[in-house]
Amino acid sequence: MIKRIISLFIITVILLTNLLSCQNSPKTSDVENDMDDDSALIQSMPPPSDYKTYYFYEYEEFAKWITKDENGRAPATDDISDDFSDRYVDFINNVVEGETQILEPFVDSEIWLKEPRKLVMTTEWLKLPTVWYYYNTEDEDNSTIVVTYYLNDEEREFLKNNNIFGFIGAYASPSFPLPGEIHLDSGILSVESVELHLKNRTVTAYVRKSSSHRHKAMFVYDDVIVSVEPMQYFDDISWESFWSNFSLELSPIYSLMPQ
Repeated sequence: MIKRIISLFIITVILLTNLLSCQNSPKTSDVENDMDDDSALIQSMPPPSDYKTYYFYEYEEFAKWITKDENGRAPATDDISDDFSDRYVDFINNVVEGETQILEPFVDSEIWLKEPRKLVMTTEWLKLPTVWYYYNTEDEDNSTIVVTYYLNDEEREFLKNNNIFGFIGAYASPSFPLPGEIHLDSGILSVESVELHLKNRTVTAYVRKSSSHRHKAMFVYDDVIVSVEPMQYFDDISWESFWSNFSLELSPIYSLMPQ
């Protein structure tokens, strides 16, 4: 129970950090899925008025949420509110209709054998429809958070002519540390543009290295921006090994949906 509370607290801190720049009048997030009492740690965070998070601990829950019933309705679309952004509404409609597919991170590693917790957000730091994957193990120091941000046509076109650093500055926070900027007071040692050799491709990534060796990387993968923040120590060898086994694949939820 203690480890579960700690892991949920970590998510809360990261969520709050990412959302501080876009908070409006607060209200409590309403969550559809049944959750245990520990999840109140996240619910208690005051979000912007258009903010809501859906939690899924099992793939079956996620699959049911985006599956149409005999009347052509899905829980994900039934719960759409006028307060939600048009971007989120379009994203959910496209997912339900099969025009947008959910991609999930995979790593060929014993650390990632357990099913992750999945969080679908109506908005987040990059102001894009977002799915968080939280991989937790018996050893809390090996936990990893992967965030996928889904792009529209305009954003994909922007990224054809600009790198991810330009995208962050244009769409998110101009104060976000960019290459060449050192922020020793916050524990950031370097921010670099780095080629990461993934399992099935090479990407140019934003890599932020910290004094704690809990480095963060962001890159574009097809129509998705991926943010990976392993909550563990990385030396040079383990860092390279992690990425060489990393890929995005079609989510297992689709194998559980009616064909």
